[in-house]
Amino acid sequence: FVWIYISGDALQAKVDPSFMDRYRDAIGRSHNRIVTEPACTPYHIPPQWFPSSLPNPYEDATTFTAVRNPYSRAIADYKWSCWANHASLREVLQLEQSSVSSNSESVQACQNDVAQMNTWLREVIPVGSSRYSATKFNTDCHFLPQAVYTVGVDHVLCSVRELSSFLLERGVEVDVLKDVQPEVYDQEDHNTMLDRDVIAIINKYYAADFRLCKQFAMI
Repeated sequence: FVWIYISGDALQAKVDPSFMDRYRDAIGRSHNRIVTEPACTPYHIPPQWFPSSLPNPYEDATTFTAVRNPYSRAIADYKWSCWANHASLREVLQLEQSSVSSNSESVQACQNDVAQMNTWLREVIPVGSSRYSATKFNTDCHFLPQAVYTVGVDHVLCSVRELSSFLLERGVEVDVLKDVQPEVYDQEDHNTMLDRDVIAIINKYYAADFRLCKQFAMI
């Protein structure tokens, strides 16, 4: 029973504790390297692209994945980068080492900088959404279209409410989901936070993601 990771949610280990062990076994047998395109962290690689030369960690597992609104996903990945991916911000925005840090004031200022977010997304999405450049700018497959993660997956879920119900019906309770309010999750004002040209970029590169779930309407 395995959660297929897309971005921002590493909960599969809680659903199936043996899952990460299977990944470690596969990596260990390949001398700690995954030789594939994209060369991302193994559990960021879409199931359909996992090297056939390695043991398949998804074999004999019931797989499911949760899809996010593409606009919200882009905003969330920028905000995550403000505290966890400074290397990408410095490279794309040509920032000095001292201009980004992990202290709470710096992180909050970064996350609130809408102009900087749009500049970063404008550069990162066209590159990071391609299989063959998915690791550029230190993005580690975070900007691949979500649709590529759904191929061959048993269950594709389109909201936190669907995800919670799906897990509870199968006797799985995930603590992280208890703190998420479905009615406000992914409800940012996309028109206000995203520049029109960035919205157009998201619409272009993630068109297949919008088709996955009827509630994801392009703006």
